[in-house]
Amino acid sequence: LLRKLYSLRASAMSSIESGLLEKASFVAVQSQKEVDFFEEKNNKKLNVIELKNGVSENYFFGNSDKEYDLIFVGTLDDFYKNSLNWFINNVYSKLSKPRPSFIIIGKGATNKDIEFFKSLSIEYIPFVDELDSFYFKSKILVAPIFKGYGTINKVLEAMASACVVVGDETAFNGIEGFLDSTHGLVANSESQFIEKIKLVLENKELAREIGESSRNLMMKNFSWNSRVEKFLALNKVYEK
Repeated sequence: LLRKLYSLRASAMSSIESGLLEKASFVAVQSQKEVDFFEEKNNKKLNVIELKNGVSENYFFGNSDKEYDLIFVGTLDDFYKNSLNWFINNVYSKLSKPRPSFIIIGKGATNKDIEFFKSLSIEYIPFVDELDSFYFKSKILVAPIFKGYGTINKVLEAMASACVVVGDETAFNGIEGFLDSTHGLVANSESQFIEKIKLVLENKELAREIGESSRNLMMKNFSWNSRVEKFLALNKVYEK
């Protein structure tokens, strides 16, 4: 059901975006998949370029003792709130007791939501100035994204922080060089989420290896320094 709802949402957004795209001199997107999509949709009438996001160096060098087994990051609007509710009801609540420690960071929770979190001993913080220290303190970022567009910034940040990401395949959209079980763990169903979370929590060395590999991938392909030359070159082209 969630996937159908998100598909409808994506279709609605596509209609809105089409009108805006017609007015643009060029369109910058985050992945080759999106370049292909827009070129096909607009019969190559648009100048579409791939310009990936970068990650702050703050995420590359920190470390900390782990205080949380799981972390979820996202504003609790309709989209991410539905994802979080799906995860809590279908994955987290089915984990063996005592359940892993879990922190949720993101504004928008109602009083009812907060009481629900408390009933499951889930910690909730609506806002933090910087997320890096929380990624450093967490073993796993859970990322039930289930949408087919965009690169997910929180996934990049967690990977750069050597925090293992367990997410569906769309959580890793646009991450060049990503390999499942090397740089993160793909889980496309309730049972797979449960399996992969248990795998990481029960294997400290595996968690360390995946965390280091994901951080190295981010440093290589997603540092802002790796973006500078391409951005300057593109800027020169479109200034003409």
